[in-house]
Amino acid sequence: MTVTTPESNGVFDLITSLPLHPLIVHVVVIVLPLAALAIVALIFVPKIRPHYLIPTLVALLVGAGAAFVAKQSGEQLQNRVGSPGEHAELGENVVPVALALFVASVVWGFAPRIFRTWPKFLTRLLELGIIVLAGAAIVLTVLAGHSGASASWKNRIAVDAIAQSSLETPVEPDVALAPVLSIEIVAEHASPEDCWSVVSGSVYDLTEWIAQHPGGSQRIVAMCGLDATTAFEGQHANQNSATTTLERYLIGAIGDPIP
Repeated sequence: MTVTTPESNGVFDLITSLPLHPLIVHVVVIVLPLAALAIVALIFVPKIRPHYLIPTLVALLVGAGAAFVAKQSGEQLQNRVGSPGEHAELGENVVPVALALFVASVVWGFAPRIFRTWPKFLTRLLELGIIVLAGAAIVLTVLAGHSGASASWKNRIAVDAIAQSSLETPVEPDVALAPVLSIEIVAEHASPEDCWSVVSGSVYDLTEWIAQHPGGSQRIVAMCGLDATTAFEGQHANQNSATTTLERYLIGAIGDPIP
């Protein structure tokens, strides 16, 4: 089988043929919360401000920039694999909060030095706003990261656990263990000419459906050989017609004997 290198659809889509989104997300979930904690620490410990204000502002800028890139690259990835649901909504909220935190921190750090008559109550107001924004940035980043990890791995881990449990089921001596449907078996059927996929713990042969899919064949080809639960639910949640169509191609559940 010939493997075709995917084409990038823009600067936010692929990097070295891999999705940019899961790579840049790691920058957001590490840098932004740490920078948010650092700016709060500078508010409560004034003596460390001269040494750490500039590095903290740079980290906040990097975090906000990474959040923006993560949002844009997430939209590109969504076009390829379907909507991740709650993860996308939370990711979009991180960007304005991170930018607001950066701007407020810059004003707080430099306005009193530039304007001699800068009122103290504005400084206190900014400090309160920074603390609130820092807390919001940390909470939203954690929630977005957790929802993204759940969308990517929760169903797959559950299916793997089912498959592993079925393999560990004791059998009577001298009785041959029949091959069963598993993620590994599905991965062997990963081409448009032989396309199996897993949705919600069941295996489907989508080979014939590729050419018939109203949304284009590429969306089905992207599901071949994979657990496509997240992609299917993101695209067709609560759509009975899509579920009915899918059932026509059912092979069996993970752990069932291969027909």
